[in-house]
This record gives sequence, C-alpha cells and structure tokens, in this order.
Amino acid sequence: MKNATPARSKWAFNIRPHTLASGHTAFRIQWWEHEAGKPRRHVCRQFSSRACLDAFISEETARRAHAAQVAKREETLIRAAQRRGDAAVDLLNIPPASRAAVVAALEVIRAAGGTPDLLLPAAKEYARNHLSGALYKVQDAIDAHLTQKQAKLDAGDLAAKTFAERRQYLTDFSKEYGDALLSSVRVEDVEAFISSHPSRYVRAARRRAISACFNYALKKGWIEQNPVERADGGEPVEKKDAVEILTPSQAAFLLDTVQKTAPKMIPYFAIALFAGLRPQGELGKLTWENIDLDGKRIVVRRATSKTHKERPVPISPNLAAFLALTPEEERRGLVAYSRHTARRVILTAAADWKRATGKEWTWAQDIMRHTRQTYRLEVTKNAALVAEEGGHSVSVLGEHYVNRILPKGDADAFWAIYPRA
Repeated sequence: MKNATPARSKWAFNIRPHTLASGHTAFRIQWWEHEAGKPRRHVCRQFSSRACLDAFISEETARRAHAAQVAKREETLIRAAQRRGDAAVDLLNIPPASRAAVVAALEVIRAAGGTPDLLLPAAKEYARNHLSGALYKVQDAIDAHLTQKQAKLDAGDLAAKTFAERRQYLTDFSKEYGDALLSSVRVEDVEAFISSHPSRYVRAARRRAISACFNYALKKGWIEQNPVERADGGEPVEKKDAVEILTPSQAAFLLDTVQKTAPKMIPYFAIALFAGLRPQGELGKLTWENIDLDGKRIVVRRATSKTHKERPVPISPNLAAFLALTPEEERRGLVAYSRHTARRVILTAAADWKRATGKEWTWAQDIMRHTRQTYRLEVTKNAALVAEEGGHSVSVLGEHYVNRILPKGDADAFWAIYPRA
C-alpha cells in the first residue's frame, strides 16, 4: 500500500502492515531521505497502531511543509538581494556600519581559510548559540525529559528502576552543566563527564541517559545536533568482539549442579539457559501461569518486559523436560528464585568445573541469556525471529551474535542437554 504526501512536501513513503510473532499487527513506514550534499538514506519506522502512525504522518508532513516554506522564503530573499545588487561583492545599498560589519566578518572567515559562502552558516550558528539557542539551558531539557518519563512511569510504560537510574544520572550531569546553555555543551564536555566514573557500566549508563535527554531536546528543536553521538566513552576499555557464552559442556555441568544441590531452582536456570529471559526484570518476576507447557511457550508480559511489549518465547523440548521435573502441584505463583542460592550454585559449579578440567570458569553478566541467543541463532539462521524472541532489536543481535564462529556441533549439543537420570 503506497501513500504520498502533497507534492509541495516532496515526501513519498510506503506503509506496510507487519504481523509480529505475538499475533499483533504493527505498521511500518519507509521512505528515502534526500539531503543536499549527502547520499540518500533509507528510513524505516514502526508503530504499534495505525492511529499512532497517522499521527506521525500528520506531524511529519506539517514539519516538512514548514521547512519547505522556510527554504522557499530564503531563496526568494536571496534572489531579491541579487537583483538589487546586495551581494557580498556589492554592499553599496546597506548602511555603512552594516557594510563594515559584513566586510570584517568576511575577513575573519577568509583568514581562517574559509570562503564568503560560509558567512550565512556562521551567522545562523551564532544566532542559535547566542540568540534563539540561549532560551534553553541543560536543566530545562533535563526537567522536560524527566517529566515525559514520569508520565510513562505513571502509565505503567516504564519500569521504576529504569526511571530512577535515568533521574540519578541526569541529576549528576546537571550538577556540572545544569546552568549551561544547551547549544554550548561540547563533545569534550560530554566525554569528560562520561569518562570520569571508574565503572564501565556506569559510563555506559551515563552515556545512554545523557544521549536520550539531548535527543529529546533535538526533537523539540532546541538544538540541531546531539553532542553525545560524537563523544567517546561509555564503552568498556577493552571492547570484546562477542558476548561471553557457556559451552555445551559447561551448560550441562551447571544444570547437573542445580539438580544435585538446588532442585527447586531447576526451572529458573533452565528457563534462563533455554528461553533466554532477562534474569531479574523478566525471569525474576515470571509466574507459572505464564508458562504454557501444553502450548510450548512462555509469555513475557508487558508489565515485566524491558521493552514494555508482550512477547512469546518457545519452549524447546529439552526445556520442557526440565520444567516437567517440578511437580504439578508446585507450579503456582512465581518461579522459585533465590539470589543467594543462585550464587551458591554458580560458585559451586565453577569450583567443581576447575577441579574436573583444570580450567577457570569466568561467570559474565547475562551469560545464560547470551548463551541461549547464540545457539538459537545458530540453528534457526533467522535473526529477526531470534531478536523478537529475545525482546531486542535485530541491530543488537547483529552486533553481538551474528558473526560468531562456533565449534562444529556445539549448537546441536546445547539443544540436546536433558535432565540427568
């Protein structure tokens, strides 16, 4: 289905309905973006309902129409100035003081290696930074951004922990830059703040929070670019090519340890390994009522999903076998979980593994989830499917999993892990 806006906005787009694995229909809009002096760029946006999509189209059409009017008005003014002889080379028709100012500005640009055509962009930047751009400070953007997030929190569309962390990191940033003009914040300022914390996880979280705030200001038209996008920092000092995962032998060894030392935790570890739910927000709040053994699926509800979208995750045959170990009368309420017990199981497995093999076993963050996603992608070869099951984007999947080279047979061995007799 193809729709096109009026010719004056020159915006042609395609709309296509997209059925998700959950059965819900989303709507995608795609178009080619053309910008002067840049290669054309393909843009795709997805909306949960047609009403949301229509609202976006209406707003974007109005924005483009306004931009076209501004560009046309500027072009008309330039042509009129050229007809009057008001070009930079012929300044006789403007007051002497203005003429002297223009000539002086041109000399400054030439001395720096520029050309006369840079005078207009320079004037626009000055106006943005010292005139119109002076209307908003960093604290203004932080307050407005957090107000928006508070509304999402109140509506149940944002986790309380996520909001608290966002507020904390932005509060820290405002202590140093709250009184600064939004347009005056430099890339160097952002880099200095992000890198000042010793923890790589906090650096990454700071980067996400500040970038989200500046993106909010960008959409509001308060700034023209997000300085965080060009800033270094927030990444681990030694960025690994791929996430850490368990080998099939380690996964089997871990589940053996669970069976022997903490049988009530079998569902938790099995779901983490073979369904890949996030360990705290999703798996830590999972109830047996959302585990459909007959339908062979686990439903991650909107209230517990990190992305605030409901999604089904398939129950593999070996996961079903592990879940069946829990007596039916105990399949009520939350899936059994104890942070202390889980830690004890992991430390015991690591120690026993070292005694048995002589090799260290380093436990990494979200290693069970990463293990599942890696081996699932290997057997399905379907990035979109695995990303949807995992509750993240295809780009995240591509960054961490797609190009991983696994030993031959590892994926099959992983999905062949069953409870010990």
